[in-house]
Amino acid sequence: MTDISSLQQTVAAAQEAFERTGEQYARSRKHLTSLINIVEENLREKRVALAQNEAQRERMVREYGQLRHMLHALVMTAEAGPREGLAAIPAPAQAGMDPGARPGSRVGPVALDPAANDAGPARNGGGDSEQLRAGLKRVIKRKRAQAAKARKPEEPAPAN
Repeated sequence: MTDISSLQQTVAAAQEAFERTGEQYARSRKHLTSLINIVEENLREKRVALAQNEAQRERMVREYGQLRHMLHALVMTAEAGPREGLAAIPAPAQAGMDPGARPGSRVGPVALDPAANDAGPARNGGGDSEQLRAGLKRVIKRKRAQAAKARKPEEPAPAN
């Protein structure tokens, strides 16, 4: 009779151990599911940040091309002298200048109207370098202000 009661106690202990193991397995599975959700959420956030960085990089590449074109135009203006002015500046294709952007990017022409940026020989009456520098500083200041406005923090897209 002691053998039967001993076997019954062993079976009861095994059943309790099996139930505890099942509970531990359920808790572990719940924790694993929450960890997977956290990792997936972090991955979504990183992808959003990566997309934003890529958009910013593309914008900077376009701006670089525009600035390169502006610099080339300025150099050509300085080399042309005060008599010839902006009319002597060749188009980027005529000058053999690469617009400074990757193939397929859209870099539009930069307005070279002296009245638009308050600089240039036609506006200041000649090659006065001080007035040209002042005009260039104003243009740079405006560009920086525009870039600062464009860099306003954007709210990330809501994740579901």
